[in-house]
Amino acid sequence: MHSHGGPIVLPVVDNRLMFILAVVVGVIVTALMVNALKKNVEVVEDDVL
Repeated sequence: MHSHGGPIVLPVVDNRLMFILAVVVGVIVTALMVNALKKNVEVVEDDVL
């Protein structure tokens, strides 16, 4: 069984604790990967008159 649909499927999920744990772990892994893979961008200010 795949957990598609987010929290709306929580009433029909067999093991609710593992579903919530899987969502939390997914959020943490995604946040870490985004921070690890994003490029640092320098902001250059131009004095335009």
